[in-house]
Amino acid sequence: MPLTRKNTASSGQEAEAIALNHLKLQGLELLTRNYQCKTGEIDLVMKDGQCIVFVEVRLRNHKRFASGLETVDFRKQQKIIRTALHFLQKNKLLDASPCRFDIVSLRQGCAVSIPANAVQTNTDQFELDWIKDAFQIS
Repeated sequence: MPLTRKNTASSGQEAEAIALNHLKLQGLELLTRNYQCKTGEIDLVMKDGQCIVFVEVRLRNHKRFASGLETVDFRKQQKIIRTALHFLQKNKLLDASPCRFDIVSLRQGCAVSIPANAVQTNTDQFELDWIKDAFQIS
């Protein structure tokens, strides 16, 4: 499924669909997409066995820009964590399940350094990097 030049929202939805498909192929189960509350939004909330997985999907189309992985800074991580805690509380899962925070980065035609814990998929259209447990609650 090629990524095409569209408006930002449409490209983001396309990237999320590609990430979702990849994660499902890896055995994860979708709980919800685009979970929103007053603290922010989480692109994908999934389940990996008993673990709740909060996934941030990043799309980069040009090698001159930072990789998607590099754009999830401390401030963005804290926003995701606050939103994840809201999800867990709302769904009465706060004490029931372990959780982790993953990042899926999609890019076209980019050569960037890949973290050691990344699962990388390459096709003719894009590269997908899946960083499991990319950051932790601090």
